[in-house]
Amino acid sequence: MKIKSLALFASFVFCSFSFQSVPMPTLTIEFKELKNKEADLYIAVSKPSKNFPDEANMVKQLIVKPKGKSTISISVDGLNYGTYAVMVFQDLNGNGKLDKGFMGIPNEPFAFSNNYKPVFRAPKFDDCAFQFSATNRLVAIERFIKML
Repeated sequence: MKIKSLALFASFVFCSFSFQSVPMPTLTIEFKELKNKEADLYIAVSKPSKNFPDEANMVKQLIVKPKGKSTISISVDGLNYGTYAVMVFQDLNGNGKLDKGFMGIPNEPFAFSNNYKPVFRAPKFDDCAFQFSATNRLVAIERFIKML
């Protein structure tokens, strides 16, 4: 009887350890110098793509409220280590989309990882790409661009 109980206990302990999940790493995105401290931030994390920025390759999408702060940090869970790019815009009029004007130029503040500032074209993935790894878990977006 003791041997059966010991075997049952050992199998329970083995199963409880073998089914524990390994926690996923967390990416932290820090936004600095927000001009508007109330308008929602629409954030997208994208995997590599030749058609960047496109919705098909977005692996995470978040909406964050600054709550009166000019600097905020958010945590993004559920990403594997790898190469990503971050796109964000601030929805000033609350309609849930990035408004564009003449020639498709955004009317609302926007930003990319690597603080990439487009000049004559939309960014390519490589312009905004960063490596998310055990030693690089922070992306700082230090300026928003408002074209018009």
